[in-house]
Amino acid sequence: MSQQSLNVILVTIDALRADHLGCYGYSRCTSPNIDKLASKGVLFQEAISNGGDTPSSFPSMLASQPPPIAEEEYMLSAKQKLTLAELLNRSGYRTAAYHCNPYVTRFFHYDRGFEVFEDTLHALRRVRKTKTGKRKLQVVGRPQTFFSKVLTKIGYLRNHLLYSLGMPSGIPAEKLTSQAISWLDKCQSSFFLWLHYMDTHFPYLPPSNYAREFCKHHISRYRMSALYLKQLENFASSERLSLTQIESLINLYDASISYTDDNLGRLFESLGNRSENTIIVVTADHGEVFGEHGSLGHGLLYEELVRVPLVIAGGGLRAGTMVKEAVELMDLAPTIADLAGVGSAGSFHGQSLLPVISCGRRKTKGIISAAISPLLAKRSLAYRTPEWKYIRGEGIYQANALLSEEIYNLINDPRESNNLHGSRDKEARAFQVEAIDRLQRFKQHKRAYKTESEKGRIRAKLKEISK
Repeated sequence: MSQQSLNVILVTIDALRADHLGCYGYSRCTSPNIDKLASKGVLFQEAISNGGDTPSSFPSMLASQPPPIAEEEYMLSAKQKLTLAELLNRSGYRTAAYHCNPYVTRFFHYDRGFEVFEDTLHALRRVRKTKTGKRKLQVVGRPQTFFSKVLTKIGYLRNHLLYSLGMPSGIPAEKLTSQAISWLDKCQSSFFLWLHYMDTHFPYLPPSNYAREFCKHHISRYRMSALYLKQLENFASSERLSLTQIESLINLYDASISYTDDNLGRLFESLGNRSENTIIVVTADHGEVFGEHGSLGHGLLYEELVRVPLVIAGGGLRAGTMVKEAVELMDLAPTIADLAGVGSAGSFHGQSLLPVISCGRRKTKGIISAAISPLLAKRSLAYRTPEWKYIRGEGIYQANALLSEEIYNLINDPRESNNLHGSRDKEARAFQVEAIDRLQRFKQHKRAYKTESEKGRIRAKLKEISK
C-alpha cells in the first residue's frame, strides 16, 4: 500500500505513569501488550506532556497547540487551529473516537474532524457525499440552538460531576474496546481511530479478578470507594493517609493498568492482517502522584506527572528503537501526520519527531508545560530541559502574581527533592534567568494570539451584521 493508505490508531490512557509499565523498567507485569508493541516500534524514554492534567494537555496532543494558561483556552473552537482529526479526515480518512472524559467532549469541540464521536453526550453524526463524490462530515446535534446548547451543557455537567466524585461516567475499557472493534470491523478504508481510556484515573476500580492479582488482601468495592474518598479528602496533602493506604491505592492503580492493557491486547489482535499497515500510538495525557511531593492525584508539574509513556509502532519504523532525547507531546500530531504522509497543518506548533527517531537529532529548545487550578485561583508553569526544571506558581486573577518558584537539577536530583531556588548555585541561577525569559515570551505570545483571535471574531461578527 502507499504511505497515504496507512491506518492510524491513537490510544491515550488517562493518568498513566511511564514508570508503572514494564517497558519503562517496572518490576510488576502490568503491561505485556504495551511492552510487546514497544518492542515492535519506537519507545521514547523521556516523553514530556505539555500539561499536568487533562484539559491542559490535550490541546497540545490533538491540535499541536501550546498548553492553555486560562480556562477559556480549553476550547478547541478557533477554526484556524486545525486538529489532527480534521487534517486526516480532509485527506480521505474515516475518523472515529470513543471515550468518556468530560474535558475532551464535544462541549469543548474535540469532535471536530470525527465522523463518529462517542463521548456519552450522544450527538448524532452523518456523512454525506458532495456532487464531486467527496465525503463531507456533518454534525447533527452540535449546539447550534438554545435548546441543544442546554442539553449539551447538562450532559457535560453530568459527566463532570461523576468524574469529580470518582464515579464511572460512561465507558469502561472492555465496553470502549468492543465499540472500537465493532467500528473497525465495518470500516473498509483508511481510518483514524482515537481511544481514550479512563480506567487508570482515580478512583481505581478494577474488576475483582485484577484486584485479586495485584492486592495482597481482598479489597471489596466498598473499601475501594472508601479509599478514594480518603484520597479525595486529602488531595492536596497525602500526610493523613498511611503507607498501607497509599500502597493499596498503588495496587489498585496497577490492577487498572493491567485491565486496560488486556483490552488493548484485544484491540491489537482484532486488527488481523491490517496491523501491517497500521500506525499505533500509545501515550498518556499526564501521570499520577502517590505521596511524592506530599500530594495525591494530578494537576502538578513534577516528573511523575509530566513524564508519560510514548510508544509508536508501524509506518516503517524500525523495531526495538529507543529514543533517549526528551520530546514533547506537542510534536505528536505532526509526527502522526508525517508518518501517514498527509503533510502537516500550518497551525501546528510542534514538529515531526521522525528526524529525532531516524538520526537522533536533538531538540534545541526547552519544553513548557502548564496546569490550571481554578478552585485555588492559581496556575503552574514549568520550563524543562534535559538537565534542569523550573516550576513557577502564579495567581490567575492577579497579573503575574508570583506564588512560588522551584528549580531542580534533574541529573543529580531526578526525584526533585532539593529545591535550588534561592541557593548560591551559579548554574541554577543562570537557568532561572533563561526559564523566566522563556516563560515570559510564551505568555506574551499567548496574549498576542488571543488579541488577534478576538479581533478576528469581531470582524466576522460585523461582517455578518452588515449582510
